[in-house]
Amino acid sequence: MKCHQRVVRERDELESVLDPLFSLPPGAGKSLDDCDVREVSFRDAKAFILRYEWLGTMPSGFRTAVGAYWRGHLGGVVDLGSPNPMQIAKSVFGGWRPESVMQVHRGAGAWWAHPHTASFLLAMAAKVSASRGYRCMVAFSDPMAGEVGTVYQASNWLCCGMTAKRPDYVSASGKRLVGNFKVEEGMRRVERPRKWRYVCLLGSRGQRREALGRLAWPVVDYPKREVENA
Repeated sequence: MKCHQRVVRERDELESVLDPLFSLPPGAGKSLDDCDVREVSFRDAKAFILRYEWLGTMPSGFRTAVGAYWRGHLGGVVDLGSPNPMQIAKSVFGGWRPESVMQVHRGAGAWWAHPHTASFLLAMAAKVSASRGYRCMVAFSDPMAGEVGTVYQASNWLCCGMTAKRPDYVSASGKRLVGNFKVEEGMRRVERPRKWRYVCLLGSRGQRREALGRLAWPVVDYPKREVENA
Protein backbone atom coordinates (compact mmCIF):
# COMPACT_ATOMS: atom_id res chain seq x y z
CA MET A 1 0.00 0.00 0.00
CA LYS A 2 1.43 3.37 -1.00
CA CYS A 3 1.25 6.19 1.53
CA HIS A 4 -0.95 9.14 0.61
CA GLN A 5 1.90 11.60 0.20
CA ARG A 6 3.66 9.38 -2.31
CA VAL A 7 0.47 9.15 -4.34
CA VAL A 8 0.18 12.96 -4.37
CA ARG A 9 3.84 13.44 -5.30
CA GLU A 10 3.58 10.99 -8.20
CA ARG A 11 0.45 12.77 -9.43
CA ASP A 12 2.11 16.19 -9.25
CA GLU A 13 5.23 14.94 -11.01
CA LEU A 14 3.13 13.63 -13.87
CA GLU A 15 1.18 16.88 -14.10
CA SER A 16 4.43 18.88 -14.16
CA VAL A 17 5.62 16.90 -17.18
CA LEU A 18 2.34 17.51 -18.99
CA ASP A 19 2.09 21.21 -18.08
CA PRO A 20 4.60 23.39 -20.01
CA LEU A 21 3.87 26.31 -17.65
CA PHE A 22 5.26 24.42 -14.67
CA SER A 23 8.93 25.10 -14.07
CA LEU A 24 11.47 24.97 -11.28
CA PRO A 25 14.92 26.53 -11.07
CA PRO A 26 17.59 24.14 -12.41
CA GLY A 27 18.80 21.81 -9.67
CA ALA A 28 16.02 22.64 -7.21
CA GLY A 29 15.66 19.89 -4.64
CA LYS A 30 18.75 18.00 -5.76
CA SER A 31 20.91 18.67 -2.70
CA LEU A 32 20.14 19.44 0.94
CA ASP A 33 23.28 21.58 1.01
CA ASP A 34 21.56 24.01 -1.36
CA CYS A 35 18.33 24.44 0.61
CA ASP A 36 17.49 27.30 2.95
CA VAL A 37 15.87 26.10 6.18
CA ARG A 38 13.77 28.63 8.04
CA GLU A 39 10.57 29.01 10.00
CA VAL A 40 7.42 29.23 7.90
CA SER A 41 4.35 31.39 8.53
CA PHE A 42 1.07 29.72 9.43
CA ARG A 43 -0.46 30.85 6.12
CA ASP A 44 2.30 29.36 3.97
CA ALA A 45 2.49 26.18 6.03
CA LYS A 46 -1.27 25.71 5.81
CA ALA A 47 -1.35 26.14 2.03
CA PHE A 48 1.41 23.55 1.62
CA ILE A 49 -0.08 21.06 4.08
CA LEU A 50 -3.57 21.26 2.58
CA ARG A 51 -2.12 20.33 -0.80
CA TYR A 52 0.02 17.38 0.20
CA GLU A 53 -0.98 15.94 3.57
CA TRP A 54 -3.36 13.01 4.11
CA LEU A 55 -5.84 14.66 6.48
CA GLY A 56 -6.08 17.87 4.47
CA THR A 57 -6.56 20.00 7.59
CA MET A 58 -4.52 22.20 9.92
CA PRO A 59 -5.15 21.43 13.60
CA SER A 60 -5.41 24.02 16.35
CA GLY A 61 -2.46 24.81 18.60
CA PHE A 62 0.00 25.93 15.89
CA ARG A 63 3.31 27.12 17.38
CA THR A 64 5.70 27.16 14.45
CA ALA A 65 6.63 25.39 11.23
CA VAL A 66 10.02 24.62 9.69
CA GLY A 67 10.42 24.61 5.92
CA ALA A 68 13.05 23.79 3.30
CA TYR A 69 13.34 26.25 0.40
CA TRP A 70 15.24 25.85 -2.84
CA ARG A 71 15.74 29.20 -4.60
CA GLY A 72 12.61 30.54 -2.97
CA HIS A 73 10.48 27.45 -3.72
CA LEU A 74 9.07 25.69 -0.67
CA GLY A 75 9.80 21.96 -0.95
CA GLY A 76 8.90 20.61 2.47
CA VAL A 77 7.24 21.59 5.75
CA VAL A 78 7.01 20.25 9.29
CA ASP A 79 4.23 21.83 11.36
CA LEU A 80 4.73 21.90 15.16
CA GLY A 81 2.20 22.68 17.87
CA SER A 82 0.78 21.96 21.27
CA PRO A 83 -0.33 18.34 21.81
CA ASN A 84 -3.85 17.71 20.59
CA PRO A 85 -5.62 16.67 22.74
CA MET A 86 -3.66 17.98 25.72
CA GLN A 87 -4.05 14.59 27.44
CA ILE A 88 -1.15 13.49 25.22
CA ALA A 89 1.19 15.89 27.02
CA LYS A 90 0.13 14.46 30.38
CA SER A 91 0.39 10.82 29.36
CA VAL A 92 3.83 10.74 27.71
CA PHE A 93 5.72 11.08 31.00
CA GLY A 94 2.90 10.11 33.34
CA GLY A 95 2.14 13.70 34.31
CA TRP A 96 5.75 14.94 34.53
CA ARG A 97 6.37 18.26 32.75
CA PRO A 98 3.46 18.21 30.27
CA GLU A 99 4.38 21.74 29.17
CA SER A 100 7.64 20.40 27.72
CA VAL A 101 5.96 18.24 25.06
CA MET A 102 5.79 19.41 21.43
CA GLN A 103 3.78 17.58 18.76
CA VAL A 104 4.51 17.18 15.07
CA HIS A 105 1.05 17.99 13.76
CA ARG A 106 1.69 17.69 10.05
CA GLY A 107 4.53 17.13 7.62
CA ALA A 108 4.71 16.99 3.84
CA GLY A 109 7.08 17.31 0.90
CA ALA A 110 6.82 18.26 -2.77
CA TRP A 111 7.54 15.64 -5.43
CA TRP A 112 10.72 17.37 -6.53
CA ALA A 113 12.24 17.83 -3.06
CA HIS A 114 15.29 15.82 -2.00
CA PRO A 115 14.26 12.31 -0.82
CA HIS A 116 15.69 12.97 2.65
CA THR A 117 13.90 16.30 3.12
CA ALA A 118 11.47 14.89 5.70
CA SER A 119 14.12 13.46 8.03
CA PHE A 120 16.26 16.57 7.52
CA LEU A 121 13.37 18.84 8.56
CA LEU A 122 12.57 16.64 11.56
CA ALA A 123 16.16 17.13 12.76
CA MET A 124 15.83 20.90 12.30
CA ALA A 125 12.46 20.87 14.09
CA ALA A 126 14.07 19.02 16.99
CA LYS A 127 16.75 21.72 17.25
CA VAL A 128 14.13 24.47 17.23
CA SER A 129 12.08 22.70 19.89
CA ALA A 130 15.09 21.97 22.11
CA SER A 131 16.23 25.60 21.87
CA ARG A 132 12.85 26.64 23.27
CA GLY A 133 13.08 24.31 26.24
CA TYR A 134 10.97 21.39 25.06
CA ARG A 135 12.03 17.96 26.27
CA CYS A 136 10.36 15.79 23.69
CA MET A 137 8.50 15.73 20.39
CA VAL A 138 5.68 13.30 19.71
CA ALA A 139 4.22 12.24 16.36
CA PHE A 140 1.62 9.82 15.08
CA SER A 141 1.51 7.70 11.91
CA ASP A 142 -1.85 6.73 10.48
CA PRO A 143 -2.15 3.20 9.00
CA MET A 144 -5.29 4.43 7.20
CA ALA A 145 -2.95 6.59 5.09
CA GLY A 146 -0.56 3.69 4.50
CA GLU A 147 1.87 5.03 7.13
CA VAL A 148 4.02 3.07 9.56
CA GLY A 149 6.29 5.96 10.55
CA THR A 150 9.16 5.25 8.14
CA VAL A 151 10.61 8.76 8.45
CA TYR A 152 10.54 8.56 12.27
CA GLN A 153 12.24 5.19 12.16
CA ALA A 154 14.92 6.60 9.85
CA SER A 155 15.40 9.45 12.34
CA ASN A 156 15.85 7.01 15.28
CA TRP A 157 12.70 8.03 17.12
CA LEU A 158 11.25 5.63 19.70
CA CYS A 159 8.12 3.74 18.66
CA CYS A 160 5.72 3.53 21.58
CA GLY A 161 3.02 1.21 20.28
CA MET A 162 -0.40 2.26 19.11
CA THR A 163 -2.91 4.71 20.52
CA ALA A 164 -5.60 3.27 22.76
CA LYS A 165 -8.97 2.12 21.47
CA ARG A 166 -11.52 4.87 21.97
CA PRO A 167 -14.68 6.14 20.30
CA ASP A 168 -15.24 9.21 18.18
CA TYR A 169 -18.42 11.11 17.53
CA VAL A 170 -19.38 12.09 14.00
CA SER A 171 -21.92 14.79 13.23
CA ALA A 172 -24.94 14.24 10.98
CA SER A 173 -22.94 15.87 8.16
CA GLY A 174 -20.10 13.35 8.59
CA LYS A 175 -17.58 15.61 10.37
CA ARG A 176 -15.53 14.16 13.22
CA LEU A 177 -16.11 16.20 16.37
CA VAL A 178 -13.21 17.17 18.63
CA GLY A 179 -12.91 19.20 21.83
CA ASN A 180 -15.89 19.99 24.02
CA PHE A 181 -19.28 19.36 22.48
CA LYS A 182 -22.72 18.16 23.47
CA VAL A 183 -23.89 14.80 22.20
CA GLU A 184 -27.04 15.46 20.20
CA GLU A 185 -29.50 13.53 18.11
CA GLY A 186 -28.13 12.54 14.73
CA MET A 187 -24.55 12.04 15.93
CA ARG A 188 -22.90 8.67 15.37
CA ARG A 189 -20.44 6.97 17.68
CA VAL A 190 -17.64 5.21 15.77
CA GLU A 191 -14.34 3.58 16.66
CA ARG A 192 -11.37 5.92 16.27
CA PRO A 193 -8.64 4.52 13.99
CA ARG A 194 -5.56 3.61 16.02
CA LYS A 195 -2.23 5.21 15.12
CA TRP A 196 1.43 4.45 15.76
CA ARG A 197 3.04 6.68 18.41
CA TYR A 198 6.59 8.00 18.08
CA VAL A 199 8.73 9.99 20.54
CA CYS A 200 11.95 11.99 20.09
CA LEU A 201 13.68 12.96 23.35
CA LEU A 202 15.39 16.36 23.39
CA GLY A 203 18.02 18.22 25.36
CA SER A 204 21.42 17.25 26.72
CA ARG A 205 22.47 13.64 27.17
CA GLY A 206 21.56 13.84 30.83
CA GLN A 207 18.19 15.40 30.08
CA ARG A 208 17.40 12.72 27.49
CA ARG A 209 18.39 10.01 29.98
CA GLU A 210 16.11 11.53 32.61
CA ALA A 211 13.22 11.78 30.13
CA LEU A 212 13.72 8.17 29.03
CA GLY A 213 13.51 7.07 32.65
CA ARG A 214 10.20 8.91 33.04
CA LEU A 215 8.72 7.76 29.71
CA ALA A 216 5.33 6.22 30.49
CA TRP A 217 4.65 4.90 26.99
CA PRO A 218 6.11 1.43 26.29
CA VAL A 219 8.87 1.24 23.69
CA VAL A 220 8.26 -1.45 21.05
CA ASP A 221 9.89 -2.69 17.86
CA TYR A 222 9.33 -0.69 14.69
CA PRO A 223 6.29 -1.76 12.66
CA LYS A 224 6.86 -2.78 9.05
CA ARG A 225 4.83 -2.31 5.90
CA GLU A 226 2.96 -5.28 4.54
CA VAL A 227 4.36 -4.39 1.12
CA GLU A 228 7.61 -2.41 0.93
CA ASN A 229 6.76 -0.19 -2.03
CA ALA A 230 5.99 3.18 -0.42
